[in-house]
Amino acid sequence: MKSSDYQFSRALVVPVILILLLTGCGGQVNVVKQNEVPASVYRNSLRSIFSDVQSTHSIKQSIFKPEFLDYLTYLTQNNKTLDQLDLQNYIKRWNAVATEKSELVRYNPLHFSRVASLHNARYKNSSSFDSSTISSDNVKILQSWLHWRLDYKIITPRDAFSKSQLQLLNPDKHPSLYLSLEKLAAHPAGGVLVKHALDSGLVIRLGQLSGSHGYYNYNENMITVDPSVVNYEFNLRYLIHELLHACNTDEDNSITEEVIAELIGLDIQNQITGIKFEINPYLVFVEHVLHPEYGKLDSTNDIYGELAMAGIEL
Repeated sequence: MKSSDYQFSRALVVPVILILLLTGCGGQVNVVKQNEVPASVYRNSLRSIFSDVQSTHSIKQSIFKPEFLDYLTYLTQNNKTLDQLDLQNYIKRWNAVATEKSELVRYNPLHFSRVASLHNARYKNSSSFDSSTISSDNVKILQSWLHWRLDYKIITPRDAFSKSQLQLLNPDKHPSLYLSLEKLAAHPAGGVLVKHALDSGLVIRLGQLSGSHGYYNYNENMITVDPSVVNYEFNLRYLIHELLHACNTDEDNSITEEVIAELIGLDIQNQITGIKFEINPYLVFVEHVLHPEYGKLDSTNDIYGELAMAGIEL
């Protein structure tokens, strides 16, 4: 992951502000590559997000706009922090030079509080952590996801799996679940997740779930997935998502873990099905930040280290 680092001399403060305000309002959040299916087609896993976000303001007209994020990076340099009044004033300045309606940014107190609460593990436990203001640490987390690319490698070779091994994960011997596991086991990264599940004694069962496609129970080391997950190939990502959660040996969760599970699940599904759904890490991260439940999680945990132990390095 990378984060932008803006350095300005005092003599250039005023010109830089003018440049940012006059030229920083023209980009787009979503860029759909040719032959990719738009992300909106598959995002029913986060369906509660859009009703909440659209009832306030669109992400595209919020402080999460990549162009405005650059402005926040500049405003929070040299350890400067922004409270709610500061942010509202800077939004007014931004809007004052906007030339099109699409360039406008609207203030939303929920957006402010969610950004101010972002932290890395080190910063959260320090005495300087303050969730009432936006700091460069908060903005750097967003910038890192803006530039984040899904790139992982397999560091632990996987084994070939027999039918009897795969059935250990499927004690109820559900035929559709077995077929899903068989497809997953044949994929390099999917095979690593299957191997880790077998090594840990995980079991997978089918069950009707209200408002969810899958659930990992840490204490019972069991995944429950809705029958639709194994009966429809474009829901395979939900099973992968839960298998990735099962790689975390600590009983914790984070926004980062949820996002990585979503992205890797979709990427493996894309490769297995041959249908390429769009993957937009930054937008998925922002959606989770604004989610009424996921947004309350810690920003990060040791999921990178846990996945590396399982055999997948990000």
